[in-house]
Amino acid sequence: MLKKIPANEENAEKKIVRQKKLFIVICIVFIGAMLLYFMGGSNKEKVTKNEQKESLIEGNSSEQSTYKSSVVKEEKAEDKDKQEMQQTLKSFIESYYSYDYKNKDKHLKESKKYLTPEFYKELSLAEENNTKVQPFAYRKVQDISYSGFSLVNGKPHWIASVNAELLDDKRKVTGTIEVEFELDLNKREDNWTVTYFAVTGKGLKENE
Repeated sequence: MLKKIPANEENAEKKIVRQKKLFIVICIVFIGAMLLYFMGGSNKEKVTKNEQKESLIEGNSSEQSTYKSSVVKEEKAEDKDKQEMQQTLKSFIESYYSYDYKNKDKHLKESKKYLTPEFYKELSLAEENNTKVQPFAYRKVQDISYSGFSLVNGKPHWIASVNAELLDDKRKVTGTIEVEFELDLNKREDNWTVTYFAVTGKGLKENE
């Protein structure tokens, strides 16, 4: 004869089976959630790293473009400064190297605005002590060319070749002279001024 299982025991076994199934489902759901979490975190990390790389690349490119533009601006500014310096040198040399025997101080007075006050005083004293008589009545600058430019201790240094006509008291050309100016410049109150210069004779040609 078959042994009859009480109803209470049968219900208890079914309950245990359901609990086991529920526990297995919970475990599966939990494990799946953990896997999704970690996978999502790693993806976020990858995205963050990629974003950082892209931002670094963009940052470097923007820095490079800024550097290039600043270099161009500096070059343009340098060219502009050179043009301004050459204009100052031209005006100074034309004023200072011209000579009029009827007004021997004219060249110094007209070139004063292109000189620093300190160097103007020094130059004035030097010319006062100069008793040399010029062998011409007038001297007129004809041509100026710039043969050298450099920075000496951060200050602009120029070399200029100058050709001038020599004239007698009747303003007749008696010859030509070629000299070389070496000049130092400095910027004061937005204007270039001559802080020092020296003149070297290169050649004298008299008309026959």
